[in-house]
Amino acid sequence: MRRSLPLLAVSMTLAACAGGTGRFGRVSDVPILFPPPPDTARIQFLLAVSNEDDVRGVKNEGWFASVLEETNRNTAGIIKPYGVSLRGSRIYVCDTMLPGVHILDMERRSFRMWRPSGPGTLRKPINCVSDPATGELFVTDTERQQVVVFDSTLAYEDAFGEGHG
Repeated sequence: MRRSLPLLAVSMTLAACAGGTGRFGRVSDVPILFPPPPDTARIQFLLAVSNEDDVRGVKNEGWFASVLEETNRNTAGIIKPYGVSLRGSRIYVCDTMLPGVHILDMERRSFRMWRPSGPGTLRKPINCVSDPATGELFVTDTERQQVVVFDSTLAYEDAFGEGHG
């Protein structure tokens, strides 16, 4: 149970990301806990991530800066997160509104939208899991009706299920 709490906290945080509140790191000096006191806290809100700037730690410096920021942004923000998987410093987020997976590398402070092509093309990824032993990434795609498998370098490996790639 202890090991699943960080994943649960991250998934709940990412599920709330669509609103785009918060920045990388602590949002408040006052801990945000669920359930709130006097109940025993089970989850602590740590951070919110909704786009590249949240991962890199860029702070908005006003309206003009935000207009320039939107003009220069080269990756889409997280729109409708659903499935989340952790491996090392990487967080993989399936976005049901985009045909790919967001990859957040907290150590390198990078954020990118990964859209595989060819036989590994994703249509509506809904969940993912990373195998800690092999580094493989398994992505369930509801439109393909398959689980698509990528190796540790994110190269297409295989797909299985009743659908057709």
